[in-house]
Amino acid sequence: MFSGLSGSFFSMMGRVIVLAVVFLGASQAAQAQFSMVGAAKITFRGTVIDSSRKVGLSNALVTIRTEYDEYRTYTDSDGEFVLEVASPKEMKDFEIVFSHPDYREKYFNTAFDRAIRGTFEAKVQSGQVKVKHYKTKSQLNCGGTLSVGTKDGGPVSAQLTCGNQLTFALNLPDGNSLSVMAPSAFEFKVEKEKVQIQGISGSAITVGLTAVVYKR
Repeated sequence: MFSGLSGSFFSMMGRVIVLAVVFLGASQAAQAQFSMVGAAKITFRGTVIDSSRKVGLSNALVTIRTEYDEYRTYTDSDGEFVLEVASPKEMKDFEIVFSHPDYREKYFNTAFDRAIRGTFEAKVQSGQVKVKHYKTKSQLNCGGTLSVGTKDGGPVSAQLTCGNQLTFALNLPDGNSLSVMAPSAFEFKVEKEKVQIQGISGSAITVGLTAVVYKR
């Protein structure tokens, strides 16, 4: 399809695109989904769920794709996975992708795009989180749950758990969820399909994911 285009054109486009996307291959590219700055160590853990059977999916490939590298692992017999990133500095722009030969590939940002209306912001501090979403502002204390209005009316809720770690969780429709756990204050923002996490102050951070995938 691209045989008629010159090498100089590709060179020019590559310099432009790299500022906004992460390359998937020679002929496929997608918008970077996530941005995380300030963490000294990042661990991703979670579960991949079969949408029809509502159970964990084994042998699903989990990929964290940055501009410079890819980190991969497979889910175990219960559909669970743990993946550590060796170089947190690479995480300024990255993607989270779930794939399996029998299931449709899932880019995790799509779970937010269908659910969150406008911009969702959460500032997490000891004992509370201040939430700003669309035209409303709310405060959530330790152990509390907050319902969030969505595009299609599907259920979305935010939760804050305190202790040795602060854990902020966003539960999305269809069983998808994302949580951020850190020992100190941090900020969480969703704008369209981009998720930003910052202000970790050099601490270790754990990102929890529940991803529901559908058969082809």
